Amino acid sequence: LEQGCGPALKMFTDGVSPARTILSVYSMVLNGYVPCKVMLFGEHQWSDEARSFFVRCLPFAEIIETSALRWAINESGGNALTNLAMQAWWVMKTCVAFFSDPREFCMVDDDVFVLAPVKGALDAFGTADLVYQADLDHGDAYARVWRLPQPNGRLPTGRFNAGLYWMRNHFNSREIAHRMLQVSARGTWHVAWEQGFIA
Repeated sequence: LEQGCGPALKMFTDGVSPARTILSVYSMVLNGYVPCKVMLFGEHQWSDEARSFFVRCLPFAEIIETSALRWAINESGGNALTNLAMQAWWVMKTCVAFFSDPREFCMVDDDVFVLAPVKGALDAFGTADLVYQADLDHGDAYARVWRLPQPNGRLPTGRFNAGLYWMRNHFNSREIAHRMLQVSARGTWHVAWEQGFIA
């Protein structure tokens, strides 16, 4: 990790299972992923014990204060998006992707364990701006919630899964915030909201 050269690894975690979170990070690193930095988000939810455990077991990780992330969200989306992010974890996790630097990164959930090298994904990331572990095809739900066109009757990114992905965020932050606020996060299937928005 001292010679890290890959895109930063971002993880949003509630800290309820800190050992699981730590194992998830190490599963990436021990399978050959060498990020330039490891960033943990969600600290406003952690107990003192969880924070201490993260500091001891992930000494190389940066803990990103929620106040700094809230400032970045507010700069782009105002109080409405900031408040929504604080109320719904799937909105906050999406905001981590779009409003926290660096803009080229890998995002992994704290319940994902990598059991093989990720070289194939990194090779694909050399020519694509979004590389992901494929899910079931939820393209119809994504398109319905976000009112997306489906070329040839199918959304090309309909199998997008936000549990593990690499992304280059080339987008205007204010435009992203505006689009996020077009669909209510309450009453919308959280998978279709988060994964559908990124897809």
